[in-house]
Amino acid sequence: MEDERLKFVFAVATYLDAALFTPGFLWDASGRIFFGGEEPDPEAVMPKIFKEVQPVPRDERTRAQGGTIPNEDDPRPPTAEQVARRALVLAAVCGRALLEQEDRNDPGVEDTRQRLLAWIQAMGLEDDCEPDEMKLLQHPLGTPPKQDVINATWRLEGLGVLAWALNRFALPAYDQMVDPGKLLPSVAVLSDELAKVLLAEPALRPETELQAYETEILGIHWRLRDFTLRPTAMDFRHFAENAWFGKMPLENVRLVEGDLALREFAIAKAPRDLFSGCMSAAQERHRAINWLRGYDEVYSQVDTST
Repeated sequence: MEDERLKFVFAVATYLDAALFTPGFLWDASGRIFFGGEEPDPEAVMPKIFKEVQPVPRDERTRAQGGTIPNEDDPRPPTAEQVARRALVLAAVCGRALLEQEDRNDPGVEDTRQRLLAWIQAMGLEDDCEPDEMKLLQHPLGTPPKQDVINATWRLEGLGVLAWALNRFALPAYDQMVDPGKLLPSVAVLSDELAKVLLAEPALRPETELQAYETEILGIHWRLRDFTLRPTAMDFRHFAENAWFGKMPLENVRLVEGDLALREFAIAKAPRDLFSGCMSAAQERHRAINWLRGYDEVYSQVDTST
């Protein structure tokens, strides 16, 4: 603090009622430390604006402000019928991707591929398929790009959210992957009769439940993504109570050593493959709930930023 130039910097900061950021430090306008390599100065004073502005609950802010209220130009959330149609498309696409794990020399596998494509056509869902989804459905066995297959397989996690929203599936915990053997039948894959019933009588969960899950998975996805940037432990309960997007419910979240739990591990001690799987699942579940909440009409283009 012996640099003579600093007195001018602090004078300007005092005039503007500002705080100062320098590498590794946060100072008040008088040069007292809030945060940095030394102990915080209890006399440090935050700018007046931080005292006057009270946090606004997320459900009272627009999306442009980091909240949940749609902006005027945002698309409307999908109807129950649109959700059902998207769920059926995803079921076919995910089912097609899973066939790449089977023996392509088995005639039954090729028969299933053809049945999936025919089922989409019989249900009148061609226009509901995105171009890349239709390409995957049409690809002969063994020919789709590997990354396309991987991406489509992870869409199972988003399908789980849609099936849950349609009251047809019990969504597993955030650190448990969905079981395709239970999920796909829940949305009547390859069944003309049951699929028609789903399309004719879809029912979505209440808006309050969808909004609560949106906040929950946003917080989980944030923690997972933040850990990739700053791989250290944190007090996740404190974060959940003071998150920038509003208080995050912890009813369906487990903590180990005060941080987000992945199975029996604290996130900082979780095996790499477990962390990677939970990260991918969270992103796809985040995409699904944001689509349900009207963030974008095109499913694959839904923003999942945290």
